[in-house]
Amino acid sequence: MPFSDGRDAKSIKADATLHYRITDKIEALYNYRYGGGSSIYQGTENTY
Repeated sequence: MPFSDGRDAKSIKADATLHYRITDKIEALYNYRYGGGSSIYQGTENTY
């Protein structure tokens, strides 16, 4: 049975990388990653 209360799972992810070539043989880089969101646990209800 789907949820009918209007709550949705949402997710966002992003990353960025900055490369800087110091010489022909040396390169520096910086990498940044972000992730976040919200979700709903939808488990099974066992009744005996």
